[in-house]
Amino acid sequence: ALPSAQAADRVYFTAVSGYVLPLSDNTMPFWSGGYVYIASSIFTGAARESLGISQVFNSDQGRLVLYSGGRSLTYTLSANCALDNDGVAYYPGAIQRNGTVFVPANTVSRYFDLVYSVIEVERGSLVWLRPQSYTLSDKLYADEAQYSMESVYAAYLRAKEDALQPEAPSPVLPSGPTTSDPYIPPA
Repeated sequence: ALPSAQAADRVYFTAVSGYVLPLSDNTMPFWSGGYVYIASSIFTGAARESLGISQVFNSDQGRLVLYSGGRSLTYTLSANCALDNDGVAYYPGAIQRNGTVFVPANTVSRYFDLVYSVIEVERGSLVWLRPQSYTLSDKLYADEAQYSMESVYAAYLRAKEDALQPEAPSPVLPSGPTTSDPYIPPA
């Protein structure tokens, strides 16, 4: 993991359908064992709606469930696989980093009939998940998403700079009368 106050030289953007998601060290995709892993938190909000996949994470049980249309993949963090509704195992399993659960993009895409790409872009790579109905090529999408990637990258750098700034001391305000101060009538 990167130190929290240092921006990465090479970043991994995440895009879902037409959305480039905010960039954060805690949710940035990464490679492990030949698989690209994406934060399961992408299956919330507008990104969830565009893919039609939802997630539920039970931290007490260490279990993440991704589900859509009566189908589900259940990841148990202590196992190296996910199980579908019929008990069929899908490898590899989920990985938890800094409290965020990551799942392999390949497995999730195949199981839920999505397409994913890892596209080289100016500042690193773009991991793009979308329904199979999307017809844009990787290059065309990356070109169209350039402004969005620059915007989220700028916000990422601002957050890093803010983390480096020491907190400003609270201003000392003159104290007004308190209940123990004697009453002084106006002149």
